Amino acid sequence: MAAKDFLPGSTSHGSSRGSCCRVNSIEMSALSMEREPASGVTHLKGDAEVKMALGPDVLTILRADEVTYNPNTGDIETRGQVTICNSGTVGPNGPCL
Repeated sequence: MAAKDFLPGSTSHGSSRGSCCRVNSIEMSALSMEREPASGVTHLKGDAEVKMALGPDVLTILRADEVTYNPNTGDIETRGQVTICNSGTVGPNGPCL
């Protein structure tokens, strides 16, 4: 079972692969997830996925083998195979890089 995490102020609706997220929120899931208590930096390992709802109809989905997210700076560091998908409407149907 994958670990899931929601940043403060975010909510999720539906499955982890379906629609999600309020505006300006981040949802994270992975096979393993660890958060550094002092810094809040989150390390995701194995099928890592970060969903970022940047507007009412804009969703960016980042998938990678490993992800490190720093909530203090907003930096996201990825390792391994990485895919970034964007959509004009909430859902994973937009173009991928």
